[in-house]
Amino acid sequence: MGRFLGSHKFMISLGIVVPLSLFIFFNNCAGPRMAEVLLSEKFPPKVVTLRANKICPAPGRRLDSTFVTNLASVVGSDGTFLPDEDLDGLSNDLEQDLNLQKLFGIGPAHPDSDVNHDGFGDFTIFRLGITTANQSGLPPCVDRLADTDKDGLKDCEELILGTVKSNPDTDDDGVPDGVEWRARLNPRYNDAALDPDVDGLSNLNEVRQNSPPAFTNSLIINPFGVPLYQYDLQTKVSDFGVCYDLEISNIPVMNIKTGTVNEDGQGAANVVQIMVVEKDGVQSRIQKMTVVFRAEAKDGSRAEFDFDGGQTQSLFLDLPVDTVFEEVPR
Repeated sequence: MGRFLGSHKFMISLGIVVPLSLFIFFNNCAGPRMAEVLLSEKFPPKVVTLRANKICPAPGRRLDSTFVTNLASVVGSDGTFLPDEDLDGLSNDLEQDLNLQKLFGIGPAHPDSDVNHDGFGDFTIFRLGITTANQSGLPPCVDRLADTDKDGLKDCEELILGTVKSNPDTDDDGVPDGVEWRARLNPRYNDAALDPDVDGLSNLNEVRQNSPPAFTNSLIINPFGVPLYQYDLQTKVSDFGVCYDLEISNIPVMNIKTGTVNEDGQGAANVVQIMVVEKDGVQSRIQKMTVVFRAEAKDGSRAEFDFDGGQTQSLFLDLPVDTVFEEVPR
């Protein structure tokens, strides 16, 4: 059944609201394939550990969950770790494809992940299969940068996806809408406990480890058999209430340069987002911060800092660097 949003008619497919003219195209797009991959050289050559201290929920709220990801990395359907310069969830290789650029109007190395600045990110455009010929049918976006609930989805994107811009977890499954969407899950359907690739990890755990929920990832591990993104949450009780220290180990380091630079002009290729979900019994609330560090970061480096979910600027971490570093050509 179709429904009207303003003057634009949309269809609901798999719980996602898409323009009616794109309904057939979207439903015929090939989804992620099941694949068992060999480890070989696909694991990131380096990993680091970050520790965020003093994560303190607001009064009347409790800590519900945490999600950490290096936004500069994408795991391909064959298990390969791919660089993502503009942090939008689409790999450089995909966005550099001239045919896809022409078909969808997407492109790499755009800081706001929205090449044509219409309020709808390249990832959303590509995942919904909205070609340039059909993008004129999208509803107008008044504030293309607004993200009211801080879930990682722009307000305008929430409109066409049918999620709620004032609720960071529309389906109340414990995974923020933007995190689900980037993981290619459905933010309007409570699917956190499901295991569609039958690899023993629920969608929730897959998302927290940044492994693809749609195909088995039993071999997307480091040579020692430890998965990426290992969480260690420690409770700290004081006179001021309950706070937490969060240590995340095995964060992959991507060997690329992005547009983010630090004081000495060095590129900070890795942008790690730490998202904290709080609940008050009724609705979720998001606190998040980003930390950046160079691609030259030495394998096994570790950094510790205080969490500040209200900051507007990324925290640059001056991690120890390798003495020899060869930049991957852009």
